[in-house]
Amino acid sequence: MSTKTGISDFPIIALTVSRKESILTTGSFGVRFYHINNSMASRHEIKCINKTNRTNAHERIERIGGMNGTGTWWYLTQQEAIAGIEEGQREFYVAQGGAAVNVIVATSAHGNKYIKTENDGEQPNNLLSLPECLLPS
Repeated sequence: MSTKTGISDFPIIALTVSRKESILTTGSFGVRFYHINNSMASRHEIKCINKTNRTNAHERIERIGGMNGTGTWWYLTQQEAIAGIEEGQREFYVAQGGAAVNVIVATSAHGNKYIKTENDGEQPNNLLSLPECLLPS
């Protein structure tokens, strides 16, 4: 008896390659299918933060802020920033020594999500060194 195996018999595994491109690899054939994602996240510089009095990494930052191209300020809670990053809608960075340092979502040892720069250890020190945001009244 002969068994036919089709491409649909193999699992499809999605691998993220970059923000714009994904590779779908099918089974042991090593066949690669490329999908280009035309939606790009908006990129924003974080210029200020509001801190809490907590010492846990995931509770240290309450809010982040920056300036739009129009000169108006924007503010997001840490949870809103995390959601925007994870959904691919927003990217954030901090200007440090003339270079842009990307902000990422990290998970604490206890499983809590928070934001920090790629260069930081567990504590989000690059963000914590920013000035306090002056929120509108």
